[in-house]
Amino acid sequence: MKPEKVFNVAEYTDTPIGRNSLDGPKNGADYRDNFVVPALADYQTIKLDFSETIGTTPSFLEEIFGGIIRERILSPAELKRRVIVISKYESVKRNINKYIDEAAAKLN
Repeated sequence: MKPEKVFNVAEYTDTPIGRNSLDGPKNGADYRDNFVVPALADYQTIKLDFSETIGTTPSFLEEIFGGIIRERILSPAELKRRVIVISKYESVKRNINKYIDEAAAKLN
């Protein structure tokens, strides 16, 4: 397994919005399934860099992180350890942790 991969989310879209294809083609489910999950199979750590995006929506983030938990791809602890979020807003990081914890609580 390779050590690390960094994704500049703005290369996917500069406005990461939406949960799934009903919200448009560049959405959280698509990003999770086509970028994040495949990278987790190949890399010990991945970094998602939101620095160059024009914000992001809760639905986009929740679908990525909550979806990984709901689909049981990683445990909450492993997800928090292996996926590092780079954002100029601490609230984005806090919300991601909240989405992970909420999804995990619903599984129990």
